[in-house]
Amino acid sequence: MDVPWLPEHELAESTNWIAPHLGAFGTVGGNVPLGYEAYVSVRNGQDNALDLMSEPFPDIAGSRLDHLLALLAPATGEQDCFFAMWEGFGGMFRERDGSTAGFGMMIGWHEDEAPPSREEMERKTREANDAYVARLPLRPDRPHLRLPFRDYYVWQGPLASARLFASYPWQQSPTLAWPSDRSWFVNSDLDTGTTEVGGRSDVLSALLEEPWNGRLVRPEDPLVDAEG
Repeated sequence: MDVPWLPEHELAESTNWIAPHLGAFGTVGGNVPLGYEAYVSVRNGQDNALDLMSEPFPDIAGSRLDHLLALLAPATGEQDCFFAMWEGFGGMFRERDGSTAGFGMMIGWHEDEAPPSREEMERKTREANDAYVARLPLRPDRPHLRLPFRDYYVWQGPLASARLFASYPWQQSPTLAWPSDRSWFVNSDLDTGTTEVGGRSDVLSALLEEPWNGRLVRPEDPLVDAEG
């Protein structure tokens, strides 16, 4: 899998603006830069991934990520966007030695079948692991974006590129996303199970209604766990 990682010569111009505009860590403004007209917090899906479906969206086909992209599309137009993935997710990148961190393959068999031999189990596990790792993008040499307590890899493309890791086997939405004109900013928090979005009030108003049922927040508000 090839990922359009942000070229080295474009990193500073595209990402250096974020850190100076962040508020205190642990607040909404610590996740989404200060200065937006409105801030809304919504719950993520199962496994804390914005892309996955869960109970708040029982009657809508597709994913939360798809619907968020559709909501942001009119304000985004054809401009390129930037997407950042936290470097610490397991099983998402191929290491230089051909392995992948934070991932293990298991095999199973039907209860009516005789269990395979140890040698066969080891062989099948190795083959399955090799096939999986071969699909993964090579981990970049270093993080492209460093923010307080967290580092990220960044890629660039049209708004639809947010779905780069949204299909099997990853099913993961970007941790951060913003357009070239910086008119909105999305942060799917790693710990709280929520996504915070900053932007114009008219763009974000739909997030306050069903099925999102988001809530207006302020930059100085502490981040609140989705279960809290």
